[in-house]
Amino acid sequence: MLGYVKCNLCGADDCRGVLIASGKNIVACKRCGFIYVNPQDKSDGLLSFDKESFLLSMINHYNAQSSVRVRNCHERLDQIEKTIKKGKILDVGCSAGFFLREAERRGWAVLGIEPSERCSSYARKEFSLEVSSGEYNHENVKKNNLRDLNAITFWGVLGHMEDPNKSIRLTHEILRPGGIIAIETPNIESPIFKLFKQRWYHLSIANQNYFFSQSSLKGMIEKNGFKIITLETVARLYDDHWIDRRACPLAGQSRIMRFVTSLINSYVLQLLNTGDHLFAIGIKT
Repeated sequence: MLGYVKCNLCGADDCRGVLIASGKNIVACKRCGFIYVNPQDKSDGLLSFDKESFLLSMINHYNAQSSVRVRNCHERLDQIEKTIKKGKILDVGCSAGFFLREAERRGWAVLGIEPSERCSSYARKEFSLEVSSGEYNHENVKKNNLRDLNAITFWGVLGHMEDPNKSIRLTHEILRPGGIIAIETPNIESPIFKLFKQRWYHLSIANQNYFFSQSSLKGMIEKNGFKIITLETVARLYDDHWIDRRACPLAGQSRIMRFVTSLINSYVLQLLNTGDHLFAIGIKT
């Protein structure tokens, strides 16, 4: 079921069309410029992420490309540990717990919350992690006693939240004084988006309804009581899966084009301090 929504950043109910991609109508708020899907699918799109086939595919892919994924986890932790001492960390939308496993190995007390019962069950059984099943909301936070936290992370999930602004506000409520929020999310102003346009991979992902620029991400973090410590574009090292899913729609099956696209996004754009993702850290004030 489709439903129209107001701008999640400023609350305005006035938008203009930007493009149509994967059946989604992408719009921009006329008041603040925030980009989002409107109307949005209000059915339970998370069901597709709770299938056994999805979990097995994700686990097999992660294990096959573990060195790249682990490196990305540690790059994020390096940034966090420059800002705050190790303590209790909550990963929102933690999937099967791969990031939390690396954080625990570095001495963090780790917690997770994940809407997919299959993924959260895997994290508990395979890694012995304390991961709760359910949406990130006041009810589940209270139920699972998720409070007095030093850090809360959102890795590629903020744009999937039903209400990102409300999720950040909740984060401020349950963090300790001086605690931090860390976010990584697709960058709607990236050269990769400008190159791919409607073929940009992130536009095709189910339930990806909100797309951030540096200014909109900064605005949403700051309006909920955080001071920005870090806000930068990043180009993570990607694996063959990324090339197959994101580059091939544009480059075809050419191995040369696959290699060139990977090289540009993983190294050249990283050196130029641009990239496909935004990385932000805010401290609770």
